[in-house]
Amino acid sequence: MRRAIESLEFGSKNSWRAVTLAGRHAFQIPHSKFLIPLAAAAFCFGAATSAYAQKYANVGRAKCVNCHDHDKEKLWSEKKDGPPPNNHLNALKQMDVANTKKYAAAVGVADPYDPASSSCLKCHATVVKGDVGGGVTCETCHGPGSGYLDPHQKKDAYAAALAAGMVDAVKKPQAWAALCMNCHVMDDARLIAAKHPSGDDFDLGAKFLVVGTDHWKNTYDKAQISAFGKAELAKIQARRKGGPAVTTAAAPAAPPPPAATATPAPAAPPTTASVIHNHLWPPGPARD
Repeated sequence: MRRAIESLEFGSKNSWRAVTLAGRHAFQIPHSKFLIPLAAAAFCFGAATSAYAQKYANVGRAKCVNCHDHDKEKLWSEKKDGPPPNNHLNALKQMDVANTKKYAAAVGVADPYDPASSSCLKCHATVVKGDVGGGVTCETCHGPGSGYLDPHQKKDAYAAALAAGMVDAVKKPQAWAALCMNCHVMDDARLIAAKHPSGDDFDLGAKFLVVGTDHWKNTYDKAQISAFGKAELAKIQARRKGGPAVTTAAAPAAPPPPAATATPAPAAPPTTASVIHNHLWPPGPARD
């Protein structure tokens, strides 16, 4: 397939150009490596590209940052998310390595840059009207925005936005943990056999603040996020091996209350072990 993508600009100091010559894609960018396990799930399914993707379409990063604290969010996505060159905007550039053809061949992909047929792009790009040049942007995580772009700008419209395709992840770390892990960890054993990074060592608890800082208003407990990540990892590894789905607990269970006695005893003062907080983060505005 012959395509040309002209002058894809991501800011005054973060621009690059991709061209196609004789049916081949040549990216004029600095030498790069698979620097983070984001590449590790290039070929696994994208959790945010759900059934909604069949009904709704991506509208592009500009539509989001034009409203969401424009300058702050633009700065975050270009300079702080990652930070570069490990950020999501550079996810497509991470495919600019010699092994990409080998990885694609391992899973039967003829053209890894073809948005119509390449499973690589599910985790390496947010496809907007056939354009893959923007890397991974807002809608890969939040869902394609054509349905909820207008409704979610209204006050108290979160439920309406969810019904129109937005991913329900606000204050739901187990939900967004699954989104992260399913693009940072591969579920295809053929890619691991081809020496593609597996992502099995991806510690979400250690990584999520890179994305959350200056982007989320809610805070989360690192240990809990690590636990959610490991639980999702177990599910992915089971799929990779063709085994049954793994059922994991959402969080460590609270200890059961003491058995009732015939003669109630005076209540003992609470101990550290018996004081359990159900919420590990403070409530905040409905935005992750």
